[in-house]
Amino acid sequence: MQRQIFAARVFGLDLKWRGVLQSGFQCRGRIRNIMAGILTGIAWYRRQEWPLLRSLAEDAETLAVTYDEWLLVAEQAYARMQAEGYMVEKVDVPLQDLVQWCAAHGRPLDEAARSAYVAYKLRDRDAMSSASQK
Repeated sequence: MQRQIFAARVFGLDLKWRGVLQSGFQCRGRIRNIMAGILTGIAWYRRQEWPLLRSLAEDAETLAVTYDEWLLVAEQAYARMQAEGYMVEKVDVPLQDLVQWCAAHGRPLDEAARSAYVAYKLRDRDAMSSASQK
């Protein structure tokens, strides 16, 4: 069975999403029902790689200054999404893999690329899982 995957716009990471996360999601009715059935990935970064991520990101000004600041918001986003019934998963993002993926796809290391990478990792994992079940 192929699952639909929605790459979170790196919820809990970029400054512009903080207001949405802190005030709650605004999805209602039909949209909420659709989103509840879609796996949502949240990029999960490593503490020791945070300063390097900020230095490499083209949109560093949108990233939390410290890992602890990012982690607090990311954990809140994860908990809120789960409480609201979303299928949500933390997706480990090794920085070296993300940088290589961006280079291979000709993408700058920015919010859109981070989101696309999370979706790629979930799809790749699901494809491997489906292949091993056959």
